[in-house]
Amino acid sequence: MLLALLLTFSSVIIAIAGNYDMALNSRIVGGTNAASKQFPFVVQIQANGAHRCAGYIYNAKWIVTTAACVYGYTTSQLKVVVGQVSLTAVDPGEETIGVITNHYHELYDAIGMRNNIAMLQVSKAINLGVYSDAVIHGDLPTTENSGLLLGWGNSGSGGISSNLQFTSVPIINDGTCPSIDPNLWDPTFMICAGDATHNACYGDASSPLVLGTSVANYMVVGLVSHSTSCYSPTAFIRLSAYSNWMQGIGGQPTETTTPTAPETSTTSTTSITSITSATPTASFQTCNQASAGQFPFVVAVGDAISGIHSCAGFIYNADYVVTTASCADKLELGSTVIIAGSLRLNNLGTDYLYHAKRIVVNNVGDIALIQMQERFLFTEDVKFIRFDQANYAEPSSTAVGWASGEVGGCTTSLDLLWGLTYLSARTSDCAGSVPNFDASTMICVGPANNYASASIVGSCRFENGAPLVQGTPPVVIGIKSTVEPSCAGNVFTAYTRISTFFQWLQLNAGPQP
Repeated sequence: MLLALLLTFSSVIIAIAGNYDMALNSRIVGGTNAASKQFPFVVQIQANGAHRCAGYIYNAKWIVTTAACVYGYTTSQLKVVVGQVSLTAVDPGEETIGVITNHYHELYDAIGMRNNIAMLQVSKAINLGVYSDAVIHGDLPTTENSGLLLGWGNSGSGGISSNLQFTSVPIINDGTCPSIDPNLWDPTFMICAGDATHNACYGDASSPLVLGTSVANYMVVGLVSHSTSCYSPTAFIRLSAYSNWMQGIGGQPTETTTPTAPETSTTSTTSITSITSATPTASFQTCNQASAGQFPFVVAVGDAISGIHSCAGFIYNADYVVTTASCADKLELGSTVIIAGSLRLNNLGTDYLYHAKRIVVNNVGDIALIQMQERFLFTEDVKFIRFDQANYAEPSSTAVGWASGEVGGCTTSLDLLWGLTYLSARTSDCAGSVPNFDASTMICVGPANNYASASIVGSCRFENGAPLVQGTPPVVIGIKSTVEPSCAGNVFTAYTRISTFFQWLQLNAGPQP
């Protein structure tokens, strides 16, 4: 079986490629130098200060690239360079930005090259404009026979290019990909493109495959994933297959700031306006970073093998954690770990990790229990919390969690965050916006007065099970249940009503201290 190469070809492949009679002044095979502002969505990703791969701007806070590019790197090792064309000179609008989240696909398979996609959250919003701009992604039409490949890779004889290159590559759109091992090929999730004269090469990992003729109508359909040489067809990840995944991590994609078709521009504006206008007295809040000992009952639930944070929960007693059934359904008992007593999800020591012994799922409501192999040792940073009924007479509440991407609101964070929100006594608020809302087992939370929507704190996939608390001292009244299809969130969101399950919790986990 041919080895899947992540377009970081070995010296053997490069030596073979050097035997081809190719233009030495091009770096993408058969490429041409790009000009400033010609492809403002392309970014360079650096690892430890050196060129690693490419990617594109999804919105002002997120970059899309491949998992193969960033897998194994810490955020401190990665940088994103926007507005760049030349690697040897400073371009107008060029800026190097840090990375605060490195999120590769949970099912990434480095051997079979499946789900080779990742998103990087940058440390500051990108100033979108003529030099650096977002681009839409979309499906590849079955009638398309060529596309533009962009990148800094080499021509097969020498180092990477000093200037961004572009070239038109043929697209093989019949479901096959010559030279790609069948075990490394899946047309549902991959695109095949390139030939001996126009292709990706060393240094082109994650380089975009683009349709369109100008900035006004460019659309990215794929990213360079793997190949066997610089002169045989390349497998690209098919971005349209991951639209929901990308939206779940980075929120809504940002439309480009340059002129687009009128219907596209109007749709984008209406979508954002509909979210903000629904809360005229409450702007999207800025999340507050939790301090040591502030929420010692909040835990993260994750997978020890992949290192992925799956959801959240709270400490019920020394032996049990409460989370949602929808979270527990995704867990494998043998690899499930609980992170307690830490405000951050990276650089964890073993003192913060607890292992799951048993998972108990309620078959009626969205609630579950995880029993620990090791009992919690209560300290200032690790404590249980009592639960109670929601108090609608004092509807202010606090949502806690590792917040997920929102339009205009909180963003994915390795830090534990919190924000104020409001209980809605009108079940019709959630019944109209939350699928399958059940007032007997759920709490409806949304904006009122000076409080922003609960969907701003914890609406995305990471926040399944995140606690909702009230009062002084605080008690848990709910855990995040409904996960909206979009990280932009609905105005109203639903939490599992913990008090409904008092007897079930006592029966399965015993009493609280």
